[in-house]
Amino acid sequence: MSKRISGAAAIIAALILTSMNVAADTTFYRWKDSEGNMVMSDRPPPAGTDYEAVGTESSVVRRVDGADPVEPRPRPQAPEKIKPKKTIIKKNPEYCKNARTNLQLLERPRIRIIDDTGENRFMTEEEKAEERQKAMEIVEIHCE
Repeated sequence: MSKRISGAAAIIAALILTSMNVAADTTFYRWKDSEGNMVMSDRPPPAGTDYEAVGTESSVVRRVDGADPVEPRPRPQAPEKIKPKKTIIKKNPEYCKNARTNLQLLERPRIRIIDDTGENRFMTEEEKAEERQKAMEIVEIHCE
């Protein structure tokens, strides 16, 4: 039954990709995961995984050996939006409370997180500093 589901998922994904209006010069990646299911993404797979790079500008499919990772092309950046001169932000006590709780939790010596590949790991000091900065900005905006 899993072959039927993975095959159906691949067909559905292919139909969606062909019917979408996709930005020019976009590359999609497809590969099989550890359970044999077809995966399609706009980001390359984890290192060491064989995959195919599919360009939306043509019907060319480039097969890539997992031992030779290729960096994805940078996405075009959207033009900078004009910001209004004055933005009024309503204080949100729930955001304030959550940010203060996060600041307390970030004081712990080791914080376990799940990374982009789904693996558990500990936050680095740089990541903790970045999260502290975000929490302090929220406190400044939403706390009395």
